[in-house]
Amino acid sequence: MRDSRPGSRTRPNLGGTGRNDGAAPQRPHSLLVVDPSPAARRALGRELTALGQQPLSVATWREAGAILSTRQVDAVIAADGLGNDDGVAFLAWIRRTHPSVKRVLITGHCHFQRLREAVNEAGVWFFLTKPWDQPSLTGLVRSLDGFGVEDSVTGSHEHLRVDRNAAGRRL
Repeated sequence: MRDSRPGSRTRPNLGGTGRNDGAAPQRPHSLLVVDPSPAARRALGRELTALGQQPLSVATWREAGAILSTRQVDAVIAADGLGNDDGVAFLAWIRRTHPSVKRVLITGHCHFQRLREAVNEAGVWFFLTKPWDQPSLTGLVRSLDGFGVEDSVTGSHEHLRVDRNAAGRRL
């Protein structure tokens, strides 16, 4: 539900099943996975492919920037720890340079301050925790179907959803 007040926005999804509950994904999405761990990239890519998506995987900001300069992607899924780089800062850069791309943060450590930075600075729309689970990935994919470019550009925060299992384990 959109708020008609000036400057209002749609909240990011912190897991769960998104707005398109119960429905199969409407179309495959191009997803860019940015994680320094080859094992994490392979596993996430394999699981997203099994869900009918089209993942691309890279290890660094530079590789991601090169892909984004030549291809359109629907969402970037970035690890919070990108080696010496900061995943939230990277997603904030995505927000400034490619505002229609949805931003997803994947992290093994959910700290409230870090989540707040991710939402406020990077406009992160969905969070995944490591280790992720199938319901969270399915929720991410289903949420992509119910999330239009207009919502992505405004980056609003009215519909926060929390994966209760992840929140209980991590926060």
